[in-house]
Amino acid sequence: MSRGYLKRAAASLEVGQPFNPFGLFNGIWIPEVLVKAKGVSAGAKIIYGRLTRYAGPNGKCYPAVPTLAAEVAMSVRQTQKYLAELEAFELIRRVPRISDSGQTSNVYVFLWHPILAQGVNEASPEGVTNPAPEGVNDRRNYALDIPTFPAHNKSWPD
Repeated sequence: MSRGYLKRAAASLEVGQPFNPFGLFNGIWIPEVLVKAKGVSAGAKIIYGRLTRYAGPNGKCYPAVPTLAAEVAMSVRQTQKYLAELEAFELIRRVPRISDSGQTSNVYVFLWHPILAQGVNEASPEGVTNPAPEGVNDRRNYALDIPTFPAHNKSWPD
């Protein structure tokens, strides 16, 4: 389907009309295992997803915190808190970028952790079988393997 077709189809929609969102929007990407993880705040998950949109071929990204905050409709302070949370869970690492005049910005590096392997090669989007408003039924039952992140030491489970 061409982008032109999708834009024309979107232009013909009326408020409240049902539609199929497949292929219609750009968006952020959050690994399924992270979305379902208990103990990581929803805000940190959104920040992680937004950072993935910035990641270049080398996997690093360089957004300014005020820019990142504005793009997810959060305050700069709240965004900093969520970045710190992602670091505490060892999902990202901030690396200062230094020039002759001092620190210019941070590089954000994504860190691999074995828990992320649970989500590699999961069936998606074909795994979603019921896009109804009352809920989504996934073919796989995640009830037994949803990771829980301890609130106190913020470390990943083994």
